[in-house]
Amino acid sequence: MFVFGNFSFGQSQPAKPAATKPAATKPAVEKIPDTAWLNDVTRVPPGENQNLESVYCEYGLSWNNVLNAGKLNVGIAKSEAAEDSPASYLGGANGKSSGIARALWPYDFEAASVVRQSDLRPIAFNMKEKERNRTLDYHILFESKKLVCSTTKLKEDGTEDSVTHLLTYKHDFGQDLFSAILYLRSLPLKDGDEVDMVVTPFNRPYLAQFKVEGHEKKKIKGEKYDTIRLSAKIRKINKDLSIQNYDKMKKATIWLSEDEFRLPLEIHADLTVGFVSARLTKREWAGDIQIAGADPVEGEAGEQVKPTAPEESSPTNWIQEQKDSAPTATRKPSLFKRLFSR
Repeated sequence: MFVFGNFSFGQSQPAKPAATKPAATKPAVEKIPDTAWLNDVTRVPPGENQNLESVYCEYGLSWNNVLNAGKLNVGIAKSEAAEDSPASYLGGANGKSSGIARALWPYDFEAASVVRQSDLRPIAFNMKEKERNRTLDYHILFESKKLVCSTTKLKEDGTEDSVTHLLTYKHDFGQDLFSAILYLRSLPLKDGDEVDMVVTPFNRPYLAQFKVEGHEKKKIKGEKYDTIRLSAKIRKINKDLSIQNYDKMKKATIWLSEDEFRLPLEIHADLTVGFVSARLTKREWAGDIQIAGADPVEGEAGEQVKPTAPEESSPTNWIQEQKDSAPTATRKPSLFKRLFSR
């Protein structure tokens, strides 16, 4: 284009647009999880019902109040204090599905636990479960401010295949299944009392919320018991300590005997797969045997023996087995291997 004075000749060129700055993007705001529930976790010392003698219980499981679904055996024994281990409760359990329920869902498990007697705090927990062709081994180590969960998938011959999970949850006052029962039974449990606990039955913690709904008479296998009825609600705890509903269980009710045992007599759970109940079929003190704290017994090729679950219908034998293989229950990092090495 040729320009002369106020006149121009030729093809004009389009004006270049003014340069614009890109719009500033706002940094993503990280959502802070709601952890207010941690303030409601019950942390009071154990109550006056803290002591429990060695005991053995058997339970029958049913599905929809029609089918016999399986059985559960539970034993709790005392371990005396030793040089490097506190006085402890040693818990053991095993169970399996049976009958038609087993055809639909073949399931077996065994579990072992070490709980300190002085404050009913868990030290370590181990559980192995088998469902059809899958076997999982859970190890949980409890520290004052965290718990470490390890999940190992086993081959059909029982040897290790791979570690599928190794998770650390940073919170205090966690419980395993045995310590949760021991702690709950120790409390006064007056009408309206609420107890919130962080319970880890497998490889992740759950928020278990209990409420005392009342004290009542209940008939089980033709015998009447004074009972404490509690409602129970379960919620999942995520890695960031947020919580979410546990849809597999709608509601649950637990009846504890109001006597020197103060252990579950009956449990009802309304699950997505149907109504499941556990009812006491046998209960007895397991004698006056006191378990001395000792190092694990050396097995074949130097293999250490872990606490074993109770043999079916043999409380005395189970107590003796615990006496022979009681672990040193200290909070040393090596506890994981010392207690549960295969």
